[in-house]
Amino acid sequence: MKIWYHTLGCKVNQYETEKLRIALEKAGYHTAEDGAPFDIGIINSCAVTETAVAKTRAAVRKARETSPGAFIIAAGCAAGFCGGLPCDLAVPPEEKDGIPELVKQRFPVAEGPLSPALRERTRAVVKIQDGCSQFCSYCIIPYLRNRFSSADPAEVVEEVQALCRNGFCEIVLTGIRLGSYRAGGVSLEGLTELLLEKTDIRRIRLSSVEAWEITPGLVGLLSDSRMAKHLHIPLQSGSARVLKAMNRPYTPEEYESLIQNVRKQVPGIGVTTDVIAGFPGETEELFEEGLRFIEKTGFSRMHIFPFSPRRGTRAWDMPGQVDRQVKKERAARLRGLAAEMQQRFADLNTGVPQEAIFENTDKNGFLRGYTSNYLEILTKRECPVNTPVTVTCREAKNGALIW
Repeated sequence: MKIWYHTLGCKVNQYETEKLRIALEKAGYHTAEDGAPFDIGIINSCAVTETAVAKTRAAVRKARETSPGAFIIAAGCAAGFCGGLPCDLAVPPEEKDGIPELVKQRFPVAEGPLSPALRERTRAVVKIQDGCSQFCSYCIIPYLRNRFSSADPAEVVEEVQALCRNGFCEIVLTGIRLGSYRAGGVSLEGLTELLLEKTDIRRIRLSSVEAWEITPGLVGLLSDSRMAKHLHIPLQSGSARVLKAMNRPYTPEEYESLIQNVRKQVPGIGVTTDVIAGFPGETEELFEEGLRFIEKTGFSRMHIFPFSPRRGTRAWDMPGQVDRQVKKERAARLRGLAAEMQQRFADLNTGVPQEAIFENTDKNGFLRGYTSNYLEILTKRECPVNTPVTVTCREAKNGALIW
């Protein structure tokens, strides 16, 4: 019996899909290749924006077209938005772990356990936390993932040790709100220390940490040679008024102070961020204010999202809703600035020795990987994959280093 998996959204979803795949392969279920017929389809969905929900709905329809007789499961954050679609079962986020048992009960197989094949041997996502209660006024996720949980530190250490034995070179610690990790009195800072002490993983990267949850000790750990010199710190807006309306618990000045301190302690660090364009009440003046702040702060990469109203959140019916076309134009301006800043950061890293880990070959024949500070690096030289190499690049193009 073959199962097809499709993942939308965040690194947490990627991790959860991989866990489902491994559990089901161990139980004797084969994994179907993309585009091939399958007996069961599992779509791990995302609801963070209207676009994400639309992609989920499209994936369900496509799955039914590909295999009309298959049993389709829509799982995760957008499961509740799949009414009227040709799926057989909707599984909310808190019940995802029960999918393997559900599949085994409904579709038992006589085959013995399979040996799960690793999908990638360079970078592994490790989910250590779930749940959020911040209730930013634009965000639907706390309503969908409101149960807090943190993985046991000893189990995380064991998982990372197993990944090392299986040939992985880098792990990415991730969670719905990673900085709120706490288990048995151990914080994210403490867990990171444990992983540095008790595992041999070559590189540890943190996915996304909120500004108010970055501790001095956590910043201090980034000086370790095995820590990726990179932090993703969501900003969302550079305007104090907009941040307050978003229910973000910091001011632009506090955010700027944090970034300055991080850069002072970790020279050359890559700082990436998220920004929302066209939040309700964001006038042209407030947008320009935010734009100036972003340009002054400087980021090595930005994820730009036009504001997407989510029913049930406080921002859904806030006054001052911004016209869709205006949101699109502001997002375009932000993306233009982001490209300039990314190129600027790449230029700063030319002529500087970098530790790179190459992962795969892209469609243009370039071997592709990432530096510790999360710059993409491309080369057509012969070079080992999944092995740290120190290189000095003399050229940067389109925000990437060329070796």
